[in-house]
Amino acid sequence: MASFRHIVVRGDRLLICGISLVLALSIVCNVNLFAQNSTKDKHIDRLQKELDDQQADIDKLGNLYQVPPEQAKHIVRTVYRETRGTEFEPSLVLGMMAVESFFDQFAVSNKCAIGLLQIHCIWVPKLQLKSWRDLFDTRTNVRVALDIMAEYKRDYGPYWLLAYNRGPGNVLADLLHRKNPDNGYPAAVRHEKCRISVCT
Repeated sequence: MASFRHIVVRGDRLLICGISLVLALSIVCNVNLFAQNSTKDKHIDRLQKELDDQQADIDKLGNLYQVPPEQAKHIVRTVYRETRGTEFEPSLVLGMMAVESFFDQFAVSNKCAIGLLQIHCIWVPKLQLKSWRDLFDTRTNVRVALDIMAEYKRDYGPYWLLAYNRGPGNVLADLLHRKNPDNGYPAAVRHEKCRISVCT
């Protein structure tokens, strides 16, 4: 039979082990809590920056392009929401809008290009839209434009902006005939992009 002294020593060791385990768990929990709080803080900071950027862009649309406040807010928030998770910056899309339609939601060109990003009406049946008038809707116009932009960027590389503006057939014809396809559109978009969002 174990002596009383051995039992006490064993009990002390168990107590020390228990305290050590509690302390270790406490440290782990605190580290995890710190990491969670740090991640949460970064997320909040990122959201705050996006809100600040949105407000700055809303103000720019009003000051530079005389877009009414509510319309500017709707355009900017839609662009930020729809570009999230894509390879395109909101400021690029806004720069394209400035060149394409001067932020006129109901713009229609003599070449059948429609809305804020001047989507050609040829896309209406391809995308199974009910009517070309659907392209007057800001969200639809931006979504369709982003799909076209992604397709053209994949297929035409550095010429994708020109393909978007001039049509891929015209750009390819110039390249095949060793002509420079640049009509100044990419530079104009970059200029407006930098007016809206400061370029470094």
